[in-house]
Amino acid sequence: METFLIAAAVAALVLAPIVAGLTWLATRRPLALSIFAIVALLDALWLTDLVLIARDYRDTDGFIDCWPSCTVEQEIAGGVLFYTPLLMALILAGSLAVLARTRWQARRPPTT
Repeated sequence: METFLIAAAVAALVLAPIVAGLTWLATRRPLALSIFAIVALLDALWLTDLVLIARDYRDTDGFIDCWPSCTVEQEIAGGVLFYTPLLMALILAGSLAVLARTRWQARRPPTT
């Protein structure tokens, strides 16, 4: 089960920027560009958090067993590590829906 969750998180973190970029290319709307920028920032935040946890910066890897005396850094590290992939998966699903709608409307014959 853990392997599946890790694979799903990595897939969301890799696919979300790609699909958000494709959505911007397909629609050319400023909102899609903003979403692409947000996805890139979230991706960078998650990778930075992962590096900080791996390097044991200020005991950020202790967020798993620190309760009830967790530091602010440990709380943030745990939240970013677990909630960013969920947010990226939601953005990925929304971008795929917008991309599918845009492509469907482009192929549909115009009504008169």
